[in-house]
Amino acid sequence: MGVCFSKQQYLMINEYLGEGSLFDHLHKKTPPTPIDDERMFLIVEDIALGMAYLHGRKVLHCDLKSSNVLIDSNWNVKLCDFGLSMIKSKLKKHKKGRIGTVQWMSPEILKE
Repeated sequence: MGVCFSKQQYLMINEYLGEGSLFDHLHKKTPPTPIDDERMFLIVEDIALGMAYLHGRKVLHCDLKSSNVLIDSNWNVKLCDFGLSMIKSKLKKHKKGRIGTVQWMSPEILKE
């Protein structure tokens, strides 16, 4: 919905997604939210479309996990938490080695 660029930090303002994260629906809700096969396919499709959009603009999210997938009232999903994201061309210059949350890292990132 908006961005703010200052010398100290960058901010991104998003809409409020009242259903919370996919992680919450899978692990924290009691009783757990039933997610049928059709809904799960739509969630996976929305995630893939969001990642394709980012990659098409040379942006790597670097921290994709269920807690960074937010759900709106119509069960559309949106990606969030771009704190570890980077431009693809800067990945090779990245000195930290591993990127993201260790529990959700892909094998190729773990191997550096």
